[in-house]
Amino acid sequence: MIKNGFLIAVLSLYFCFSGLIVASENQPMSAIDWLGEKINDPPDFYTFPSEKNGLAEDSNIEIQVNQLPGVSKNSIGIFGGIRLGLPVDIWSGEYETSIAYEIEAIPPSKLFRLNRFLKRVLLVEADPPIIDLKEKYSGKLFLKARISKLISMGALDDAEELLKSANPTRDTILLDLWAEVSFLTERLDDFCNTILKVHKSDMFPAYRVICLARSGDWNAAALTLATYSSMEKIDTNLEILLINYLDHEAELEIKNKELCLKDIPVLVYLCNFSGIKAYKNTLPIEFLYNNLSRSKSLRARIIASEELVRSGALDPNILFANYKIKQASTSGGVWARVRLVQELDKKLNNLEAPLPDLLEILLLTIQEFKENGLLTQFAHVYGKKIQKIKLNQFSSE
Repeated sequence: MIKNGFLIAVLSLYFCFSGLIVASENQPMSAIDWLGEKINDPPDFYTFPSEKNGLAEDSNIEIQVNQLPGVSKNSIGIFGGIRLGLPVDIWSGEYETSIAYEIEAIPPSKLFRLNRFLKRVLLVEADPPIIDLKEKYSGKLFLKARISKLISMGALDDAEELLKSANPTRDTILLDLWAEVSFLTERLDDFCNTILKVHKSDMFPAYRVICLARSGDWNAAALTLATYSSMEKIDTNLEILLINYLDHEAELEIKNKELCLKDIPVLVYLCNFSGIKAYKNTLPIEFLYNNLSRSKSLRARIIASEELVRSGALDPNILFANYKIKQASTSGGVWARVRLVQELDKKLNNLEAPLPDLLEILLLTIQEFKENGLLTQFAHVYGKKIQKIKLNQFSSE
């Protein structure tokens, strides 16, 4: 019965719009054309039974949601400001719009400790700033600015923690930020579970299509895509990317590959899935997060770690752990730092190592990390170890 209902719905859509679409050999396949070909042989799928909501199926009760004015989420944080010596009312004397603007205007810094301090400030729980009721997203603007800044620093784990604490289900502005983090980290389960429970007309169409497919409901994903296409609510190139996502064998090409050059996480995710590597020379730092995965090459992991450590998003100990995974495969670039760190460790662990040899490798290592903007991070990890060796050396003399 369910399968017959699905077939009738899809066929109705197909025949309704097929007369309006004239496809030539040079035109890309539309979602409706593609679905028309696939309808005779849809893949098997499994869905969980819908939960009852307590209302009769024929109920005409209309449920409306009214947002309470003046409710602020700007106070949300992970820890109290007292840990940083900040008063609880640090923000309360400013309007959220002005302080959000100031947060957005903070430029990237080359100072590691300043970046680390900024990240901690962004995570502080404190009294909220004054709400600006004239703004569309009042009560959330300062929180949005903090999360956006964390994302731009590559601190995606912290941004995700703030988002989940804010319960972004009903706020489009927070859902979009959660989408960014989810597609950047490729941790999509919690995001998709939420997307499939909410219905917002201004939601980006690709979210629902992707999440339906990931949930195992391929038919619903395909029908949703065809519906968006028939209503002209989706760009042709994005439509093709989503067809490729739903149908691995489609391998359709998009005409505008510049779409994949946009710094939009969901588009980069879909372009990667379609095998389109239309990357610019450099991507924003937040796109390096996934290169920390063990599935990536060691070189890619080290490069990502170095950039994220410079921005203050990553603990330096993780970077130096990566340096020690295996021996350098060549002599230049990141491998020079790999070799120096491993040689320095050998000297530090050898209590009988001659002091001149230790000083020589230490000076070479300091010079290498200074030239690459990582000297403070090196001192953060090795400072106490070097002090102890010097103390031991002096005591033995």
